Amino acid sequence: MDGFLPKRVLVPVDFTDTSTVALATARRFASGYGAEILALFADTFVPPIAYADIPVGWYEDNLGEMKNAATTRLVEYLREHVGDGARWEARVVTDTPVHAILKTANEWKADAVVMGTHGWSGWRRALLGSVAESVLHELDVPVITVRHRTEEPTGDRGRMNRLLCPVNYSDVAHDAMVVAGSLAEASDGEIYVVHVVEAGRSEPHEGDLEALREWIPHDIRHRCLYKELVISGHAAETVLDLASKLETDMIVVGAQHRRFVDTTVIGTTTERILRHAGCPVMTVIRKVAVPGAATRAQDKVAADR
Repeated sequence: MDGFLPKRVLVPVDFTDTSTVALATARRFASGYGAEILALFADTFVPPIAYADIPVGWYEDNLGEMKNAATTRLVEYLREHVGDGARWEARVVTDTPVHAILKTANEWKADAVVMGTHGWSGWRRALLGSVAESVLHELDVPVITVRHRTEEPTGDRGRMNRLLCPVNYSDVAHDAMVVAGSLAEASDGEIYVVHVVEAGRSEPHEGDLEALREWIPHDIRHRCLYKELVISGHAAETVLDLASKLETDMIVVGAQHRRFVDTTVIGTTTERILRHAGCPVMTVIRKVAVPGAATRAQDKVAADR
């Protein structure tokens, strides 16, 4: 990723509190770049089952009216929660949420997507977190997810002052670092670059910190403020704990899609951060080709680290 200067930010909304907080995050994010927000509401507009005995043709006759009502509501919603904080457009489509988000992101050429997610695990995740998960697995632009427990940001709404960027020296970590540098520069903020030495190894030593300093891209060193940290522990838990202690405005993490059999994964560490972070998380995604049968087992092990 050579640079990150987003001009088009897609925000799927459903009028819930989670969606409202995601929209506030998008407003702050977009205003730092002078980017435009496209707020998308997708619905199949299928009548409730209680109306199963409605006359034939009712759906076609009333679809236009239902979409117009949804558009009016969406415009009012944006006026209330975005106002003059950023340029915005409202769009209502007849479609399922996941398909609508993926299609609109590609056709509109979105540079980033901001969306709410409930972040539960187990069967509740399957029911309530499937939209955000599907989008993360299919898109290749940065996706900012905001959990339902996250409160609306306060302070200067055009700034992301304190960023946390966990890195492991991989190519996708480099991509995440580039994006974090752009965010910090746009908001006159600061990055905490952290490398976690996995539990079970000896405590971090001076060589670990020196390696991290050398790894940070040269152009970023002169564009924004940053601090390097090397900590021992379990990756996801350590990052989440540090984000809480630092009162981080956003975590920026890299994730490389890996495919084996017919499943797409983005790595256990990233998924844990996404589900449990108390602040917005930007996932910078890098896709890879479908691995051959001989390498699938190795890819699965790497994804689970």
